[in-house]
Amino acid sequence: MTKIVELTKEQEEKLPGVEQEWIEIGLSTITDRNRAERAINKMYEIGELPPPKHLFWFEDPQDAIQRILELSNHSNTDVLSNSICAAIDMGWMAFYWAMREIVGLVEEVSEMEGLFEFAQSAGWLFPYENAAFVVDKPKTIRVDERGNLHSEDGPAMEFAGATRIYAWHGIELSEDLFTGIATGKILPRQIEKIDNTEIRRAAIGLFGEGRYLDMMGAEVVDEVALDDTSEPLGVRGARLLRMNVGALEPVLVIRMINTSNGEVYYETVPPNMTTCKQAIAWHHWDAPENYFPDWEA
Repeated sequence: MTKIVELTKEQEEKLPGVEQEWIEIGLSTITDRNRAERAINKMYEIGELPPPKHLFWFEDPQDAIQRILELSNHSNTDVLSNSICAAIDMGWMAFYWAMREIVGLVEEVSEMEGLFEFAQSAGWLFPYENAAFVVDKPKTIRVDERGNLHSEDGPAMEFAGATRIYAWHGIELSEDLFTGIATGKILPRQIEKIDNTEIRRAAIGLFGEGRYLDMMGAEVVDEVALDDTSEPLGVRGARLLRMNVGALEPVLVIRMINTSNGEVYYETVPPNMTTCKQAIAWHHWDAPENYFPDWEA
């Protein structure tokens, strides 16, 4: 087999079409059970196994997982690791699809045929030697303009059963956090205590950044313009804020912008910080005089 070092210009021009095709497959809410069952049998055949003796269909992944746990000694982690999900696995499937459709590696990718068919016809598969547990595609999937799971007023993904996934621009939020913010039960002081940076950023976005800063009594200590080329890349667009909430001691927070994608982050910093560069350097375990990143991701 000839080693492929690079794609031709014509092949590269076809990649966006494959990308869009598989985004649509991953976001599809249409289930074709007959086609999916044929695909499953094909996967077992390619794996040199007889077709599963028992094939169980579910409308909700939690119901499928619960049934597997009842019938086996597997853990929840074991069950999930031994599964195929069209919406989750579409990225690497799209790669092999492109190798077949664009590069012409039909024979080399032939063992993926069953997987391709399944991804286009059902949502989730938990395959075992004598039984396969299959889940319909979700009844609702909502995404943002970049294709990330996202919804401001309800689940971003919802199955016909009880499973609902809440997300803000690709960051999954618990139902309690999402509904707590939506109903006003969770306020800025509680959001500030969220340890995970990504989840805290998403929670602030859902709450509303302007409203969040107003309610936190934010005062600007220092700020750097986004186009200020005299400052290091990671400092541009930053704001050092003093949060004054009730009788609590003021808290210093650095508001940072990832200039590669525009995402905004907040991190608490020590009270002795006086400049954005000092606060960001501290956040990166560095001294201000040494903080000069060449790129940002």
